[in-house]
Amino acid sequence: NHLVEDPFVAARHENCTLMAESYGVDYRWPLWDVRLVQTGIGTLVEEGKRVIDIDGEDWLLELPIFADFALIHAHQADYLGNLAYQLTATNFNPVMAMAAKVVLCETNEIVPVGMISPNDVITPGAIVTELISMPHKHH
Repeated sequence: NHLVEDPFVAARHENCTLMAESYGVDYRWPLWDVRLVQTGIGTLVEEGKRVIDIDGEDWLLELPIFADFALIHAHQADYLGNLAYQLTATNFNPVMAMAAKVVLCETNEIVPVGMISPNDVITPGAIVTELISMPHKHH
């Protein structure tokens, strides 16, 4: 049994449903076990969602989240749109970029192609629609 039984699942669960969509996983295909959660049973969160009984326990089916637009932030981008993040920006920005049809990225700096190490590229330029340069201002 690989079902998530963690009371602090909300942010991680949202991230996983975004990942499911970003990788093109059909939500009807049983690959992402984390779509079945008990968090929200008996609350407003349950309204309008499918409840599944597994061995006498109720579970909510959470479907992937779709996004038309994602406005994300990256520390660096190159002219092809390859993105590198810093610190907590790595948590949701890459996943939102993968799940959105149009990706707008504000970045601290745009550098020539090759200046970002391939190991540091988290989001490939092929999915970035537009770069917005927002240089970091020192106070």
